[in-house]
Amino acid sequence: LVAEELAWGDLSIALAILSPGLTAYPIAEFGSDAQKQTLSAFTGSRFVPGSLAWVEPRFDSDPFRPQTTARRDGADYVLDGAKCFVPWLDGGGDVLVVASEGGAPQAFLVPRDAKGLAAEREKNMGILALPTAELTLTGVRVPAAARLGGDASADLRRVLNQGRVALAAMAVGVARAAFEVARDYAKERIVFGV
Repeated sequence: LVAEELAWGDLSIALAILSPGLTAYPIAEFGSDAQKQTLSAFTGSRFVPGSLAWVEPRFDSDPFRPQTTARRDGADYVLDGAKCFVPWLDGGGDVLVVASEGGAPQAFLVPRDAKGLAAEREKNMGILALPTAELTLTGVRVPAAARLGGDASADLRRVLNQGRVALAAMAVGVARAAFEVARDYAKERIVFGV
């Protein structure tokens, strides 16, 4: 209901306001105890945006078969690939990156200033109040503790389903606003004296 009402006013602002959930919900659901300690950043007096890098810039992008890879290298993981439509509001800390590890999608908390991570602002039509970025990951090294849930696999299907419900609710809000504007215009428009 909140997502629908926010999107009735402005879709991009709704997405921006709800962005902390992109990082916080998956951590709350599947994060290790150490990762859950980072959730306090989202409950303070200052707004902290969240960021999730799941979609890939390919026509056949499949959320459960990402081309972005995560390879174990000693005590670290090395991430390589590309992501798009990543919310990139100022003030965020980590970005949650979904990558394929052994053919299965896993999520990794990657600092925005990680070496090998490049972000380029996208030029989208619409949602201009929410800057999005295309990310390139080239040999981005993160500690094994950055993998969501530690050694246990996280069921990212639940994260995706929650996101789809939120996006659907926002689509209803935008559609309702468009209908109301069109209805009001149709009632006041005069054509050929009628």
